[in-house]
Amino acid sequence: MKRHPASAILRWFLLLAALLISDATGAVQGQTQAVEWREQRTTYFAILYPPDAASAAAEYARFVDGVYTEVSAIFNYSPATPVTLRIYPTLELYEQINPLAAQVPGVVAHAHTGRREISIALPQTVGQAHEQIVNNVRHELAHIIAADLSGNRLTTAFQEGIAQYVEHPGPDLEAKMRLMRQIIDQGQLLPWSELNRPGVAYSAPQISYPQSYTIVAFLIERDGMATFRRFLEASRTSSGYHGALETAYGVSAAQLEQEWRAWLDAFVNGDYRRLTTSAFDLTGIETTIARGDYEAARTELERIVASLQQSGDRQRLAQAEALLQRAGDGLRALRLTDEARAALTRGEYDLVEQHAAEAARLFDALGQPRRRDTLESYRQLAAEGRAAQQQVVRAQAELRTLRVWQARDRLLQAYTTFLRLGDEAQADQVRQALLQINHIQTMMAVGLVVLAALLLGWNVQRRFSGQEPYLPFA
Repeated sequence: MKRHPASAILRWFLLLAALLISDATGAVQGQTQAVEWREQRTTYFAILYPPDAASAAAEYARFVDGVYTEVSAIFNYSPATPVTLRIYPTLELYEQINPLAAQVPGVVAHAHTGRREISIALPQTVGQAHEQIVNNVRHELAHIIAADLSGNRLTTAFQEGIAQYVEHPGPDLEAKMRLMRQIIDQGQLLPWSELNRPGVAYSAPQISYPQSYTIVAFLIERDGMATFRRFLEASRTSSGYHGALETAYGVSAAQLEQEWRAWLDAFVNGDYRRLTTSAFDLTGIETTIARGDYEAARTELERIVASLQQSGDRQRLAQAEALLQRAGDGLRALRLTDEARAALTRGEYDLVEQHAAEAARLFDALGQPRRRDTLESYRQLAAEGRAAQQQVVRAQAELRTLRVWQARDRLLQAYTTFLRLGDEAQADQVRQALLQINHIQTMMAVGLVVLAALLLGWNVQRRFSGQEPYLPFA
């Protein structure tokens, strides 16, 4: 759940109602029938909104698919679609549907994980920067994904740690780390067993929420996102977080907690700036590239590279830049494939060959040789197009030597080929040539008829004049 920031401590207090409001939503869902909900579909979302929130719905529609692709890449998991994003234009409507929200000022958003639904209280986003508004959706979508992967068996601490961690870093992160410094200095750190006990996140949110963020950060930095995801999946069948952690990490939860305490000081004192992109496990980006979603990979990698350039993490930066190059190569290969197809319809068959050959080289380098089948088909069609062009050249030569019927047969073959290739321009040129040939053949036929008539008339005249008929050209 996301809330509007008031102060650092108040922000974390406001977060405590997440689960309560989410559960309450189901109990009063029937009340939503009184509202005229309109729907705008995107690739991954169904955005529901009353008529007076149409402009807000259009604004969310511009970025929510990017959030879905990004957060899905982080976890290497795509939740079932469409995900519902419900926009409440007034607090009165939001609190009517979510009565407990009225008891906790500043509520911005919440997720109902069972229905894969995100709700936004629009008035609470007034004054937020665009990145904060996008973070609201990232935060709630992370709740949905974490619930899916874990069978909805995560503790509140782990759920909130994950949801905070996928947000893009901003002023909130600095406030969070200042608060953690105070917690450490005052000896207020909660043992993991206490932090994950039911109700504790609500009773001490100013400690539990920033602390849960650092725990998730530690686990992901220690072994990467793939291992952390195994922890989420192990939570489905484990009796608690202890067993799930040991299954995924191969060591006890107590040992992990000890390592976290040793790691925490350096993190809070500045290492968190280096770790701001560690949630974006590069293996997830590699998977995105491997399935051919180059645009999503590039968008995410550009953000990661920009952050890593500031962090000084040269090794990770080099890896991210190499992946960014691969994503760029994939986009170039796709563009060349499209250009080859377009060149085919324009009859630029040599250009088809050039584009297809370069695209095939890039796809091979990306480890996607299966794309060669499409490119090879373009090259074969281009070869047929060049052969048809040669047929036209030969037909033109035959016409100059009055071999009309041979030329006509060649042009008919070329015309059929150009139509099949979608090359309408050259097909039309050949059609005009065929019409001219038909005109020539018609004129020749008329000429022969006229000549035959003249010969017949001359012979008849000679017969009636008493002369022996003979051919005038004998």
